Amino acid sequence: MSLWGPFFLGGMLALALNVPLCAVERRLPAQMRHQRKAALGAVLIFTASAVVILFAMVVPQLAESAVRLTKAAPQLWQRVQAALQRQFVRTPALKLILGGAESLNFEALVCRAAEKLRGAHWMGGTVDLAAQAAGWAADLGVGLVLAAYLLARKEELAAQASAVLDAWLPPRTAHGLKHMGSVFGAAFAAFFSGQCLEAALLGAIFALVLWICHFPCAVLISVMIGITALVPIFGTFVGCAFGTVVILALEPQKLVWFWVLFLCIQQLEGAFLYPRVVGGKVGLPPLWVLVAVTLGGKLFGAAGMLGMIPVFSAGYTLAKEKTCERLKKLRDK
Repeated sequence: MSLWGPFFLGGMLALALNVPLCAVERRLPAQMRHQRKAALGAVLIFTASAVVILFAMVVPQLAESAVRLTKAAPQLWQRVQAALQRQFVRTPALKLILGGAESLNFEALVCRAAEKLRGAHWMGGTVDLAAQAAGWAADLGVGLVLAAYLLARKEELAAQASAVLDAWLPPRTAHGLKHMGSVFGAAFAAFFSGQCLEAALLGAIFALVLWICHFPCAVLISVMIGITALVPIFGTFVGCAFGTVVILALEPQKLVWFWVLFLCIQQLEGAFLYPRVVGGKVGLPPLWVLVAVTLGGKLFGAAGMLGMIPVFSAGYTLAKEKTCERLKKLRDK
């Protein structure tokens, strides 16, 4: 993650947790609504409990899948060999590339790959991976601390920022910046509440259908689809790819049925679930969603893929407002 990654992550976590925090504060008795620490503690405890329950559901299935994948690896490798051999026979160009060979020599290919891997610096790669994991954990810790601080003192910080803008900027500029902040907060709240609810419902639907149809690792696949569904448009297809690998390795005879169920649920989700739960809350055309996800992923990793969508949504809303104002002025002339 970049230098600004922990701060970006902390800001995104604060905006995300602010949605349930506001909901909790609205439901508190009138005499307790100013007790921010109690509401914040309740939200953090609920979030931590949800994460723990999710891990408790997924980790056992993940371990079971790893064991079953290890046992099924030889058969899977034989099926891959047979498929590649059939493709080799049907493609004359491959024979020319390999010097007129009539069949693929998998033993030679494996030996060549082993020689390449033997020359790699495994210890250095392991150390780098451990350092990267430690860096991610540190960034997450800094982000959580920053998010808790921002949420605990959000009114005070907002008042301070407003006072600074009023003191140092012309009234019109200060008002414009305050409006930008409110639009951004509203865009993120709408995206987070709608998209997270839609992803949770989609994951629950997949879990129920896959469990009824006796698919392997139904909970694991459904959770992955629900998590990846947080990214609009093509996120669920990443989860589908994960499910494809698991089912192909464990029960390949059910793979076609999994694809059929996935496409059917996707159609129902696009026609009924998404318009009613999310609707126009994101407010971005599909092209700009793709640009936001790509740019956010390049700059800030996985957190940026989600956080950049409401940023673009707010920018798109502000641009529309300015365009309408300008057109109105031109018509009035």
